Amino acid sequence: ITKQALTPQAPVNGQAAFVVTVGNAGPSDATNVAITDTLPPGLTLRDVIADVPAAGMGVTLTRPFTLPAGAQVQLTVLADVAATATCGASLTNIAAISGTGLSASAPVNITCPPNDIDIKKTGPVTVTYGATYPYTLTVTNNSAASQTVGAVTVSELLPPELTYQDIANA
Repeated sequence: ITKQALTPQAPVNGQAAFVVTVGNAGPSDATNVAITDTLPPGLTLRDVIADVPAAGMGVTLTRPFTLPAGAQVQLTVLADVAATATCGASLTNIAAISGTGLSASAPVNITCPPNDIDIKKTGPVTVTYGATYPYTLTVTNNSAASQTVGAVTVSELLPPELTYQDIANA
């Protein structure tokens, strides 16, 4: 049994893909072969593409099958990476052949996009000389759910024609 991560780097809210290959070097056919591939927390099964019937959560080939001498089967496991997966974490997916003690594993490293901070300024489009008018700065964190953004500093440079009056909700 071998296992390979087709996507060794997978983003939060993205997909990870693995290939499991099980071979029989012989000299006889292997009967009642059952493969399990249990996804770790942070990965959710999306699809299985297999040479043999696959069913079940995680990925368990629930119907034992016969693997002729010299033959091999492959499964491609597609999984969704949770929005709450930890950036920089390594999730290891393990596949095994039941009853043999044989297993293989492949890690996938969770990546996160750069922090996505947005700032919007709202206020009147036109003003009257000498009048006071409010405007609002709104900062929004659009980063992945598991990303922590450190301290954010917002500064507003006023043109010389304007005078700062007060700050609300600081």
